[in-house]
Amino acid sequence: MQSTTHYGRLLGALPLPILLATAASAQIKLVEEGDVLTTVVNGPSLVSRIDDVFVNNNADWLLRLDTDGAATEDEVIMFNGNVIFQQGTSTGMTAPVGATFNFLDTAAVTDNGDVMVLANVNRVAGGTTTCLYWNGTLVVEAGVTPCIATGLPSGNVFETVSEVWANNSGQLLISGRTDTAQDFIGVFDHDGMGNLTSGTILSIKNVPLAGHPTPIQGYSFSRTRQAFNDSGSALWFVDDDHTVAGGSTTNDSWIYLDNAPLWREGDPIAAIPGSVYDTLSSAEVDLNNNGDYVLQSGRDASFNLDFIIKNDNTVIAQEGMPVPGVPGGFTLTTIGSTTGVFLSDAGDVLWYGDWDDPDTDIDTGLFLNQTLILQEGVSTINGNVIDTIAATDKTFALSNNGRYLIVEVFTIDPLDPTFNGAYIYDLSAMLGTSYCGPAVPNSSGASAVISAAGSLVVANNDFTLRAHSLPLNAFAFFITSQTQGNTPMAGGSTGTICLAGAVGRGVGNSIVSSGATGVVSVLADLTAMPQPTGSVAVMAGETWNFQCWYRDAVGGSATSNFSDGLSVTFQ
Repeated sequence: MQSTTHYGRLLGALPLPILLATAASAQIKLVEEGDVLTTVVNGPSLVSRIDDVFVNNNADWLLRLDTDGAATEDEVIMFNGNVIFQQGTSTGMTAPVGATFNFLDTAAVTDNGDVMVLANVNRVAGGTTTCLYWNGTLVVEAGVTPCIATGLPSGNVFETVSEVWANNSGQLLISGRTDTAQDFIGVFDHDGMGNLTSGTILSIKNVPLAGHPTPIQGYSFSRTRQAFNDSGSALWFVDDDHTVAGGSTTNDSWIYLDNAPLWREGDPIAAIPGSVYDTLSSAEVDLNNNGDYVLQSGRDASFNLDFIIKNDNTVIAQEGMPVPGVPGGFTLTTIGSTTGVFLSDAGDVLWYGDWDDPDTDIDTGLFLNQTLILQEGVSTINGNVIDTIAATDKTFALSNNGRYLIVEVFTIDPLDPTFNGAYIYDLSAMLGTSYCGPAVPNSSGASAVISAAGSLVVANNDFTLRAHSLPLNAFAFFITSQTQGNTPMAGGSTGTICLAGAVGRGVGNSIVSSGATGVVSVLADLTAMPQPTGSVAVMAGETWNFQCWYRDAVGGSATSNFSDGLSVTFQ
């Protein structure tokens, strides 16, 4: 038995700067293009691209990166800032003896801090194989490891492993093929020390399922087209052989929950009367630890009618519906497409949408339920506007507890228009959508940034505004309006006011000082939001915009300045 390395304990000196999230920014910088990796074989390398992202409930993170190193050594896998695998080397691999890492198939970080990696490796004797590692310990080697599971003949070994999903209960959902050419998907138990202890097969290709009308033709093994929770339950796709008697291309794709069909192509969608499920071969799914599930798919035999539905009765999004949190009367034109959909244990749904704004620089974003949390061309990172949210099944994800969003984005950097990086957002400290940024720098040399924390639910009346990067000991207050604007040097200031229409001053009925930290905050009263003619109560469904206005001095002359803007849709 090999020794096990628990990567969650390898938190020593990190080769990259890690910025912990604050209520102000809610951002944790992980890796950006151009960062130097010092812990790679054959010298330091510069990060050139981010390819895969993963995060758990504790903000432990794993990335697959490309670097400017030699082509045979330029891919690395990094966990919490440590390089744990490097292409063309044996970094992180104690077995097979002498083998070297080739490329990543998939990975996962459990909430216990365990790291699962399914990788293609180069054999010492030549050729490649697929190996599954758990905290660096070899669990499955294709062509070698016995595939012991109820439902398979004895004596089988894994010929290939196509995809693996891990839960927090010592189980793996594995799709692959045995050496007797049997494609399968099944649940396997492991001891965390490199040994599979048992397994139960859910389905084998060409073997009929109970109550299933036609033979099984195949599966879909993309990462977000299956899901697995801590109870050992699985959502998985199966495709019928439509060429046999009784088969049809109009109803030959299914998604099962464990051993029972949940959705079938061509069946009615209960929550969307008059519609039926389109082909499910490209559907994305998720399953949380409470047994709730979500489906992102198409309807009515048209890829132009995508929808997201939770638990078969709640429509989260549908093409043609108004865009949540975006003024202007726009409607959704694309949902998901090539991206996954994620469901937290609290039932929150993370999804990607595109809408019909004629300004195509600002017409896409990430949503949590009905709240827009990142918008291309509007939201900012490190003072730079987000140009593109990378939109594939490998470029953003949500932790099980719904607290952490990990995402790859491209920003409009003055020196590099395609600058990309990977970031974690602490959603518990982030409400609303930033816009009108970055703000004009103040006398400290920084741009003031506004954020919000608490709850979007009006009835809770728990909503705090915060601004940071102000000059020290500067008086400030928060202003608000339901109308956005953009007026430079407003009121004789050096900054830009991002509000228009009826602007209320003194949110929270407070004037505050930035003191020795350059930070101010107020608790807003949602029952008494200031307006020019008196305070009003915020209503659910309304969108309010906020800004911090503060005093400053430039060249010895008194002036004022503004933060960027924050748009918030209340519930």
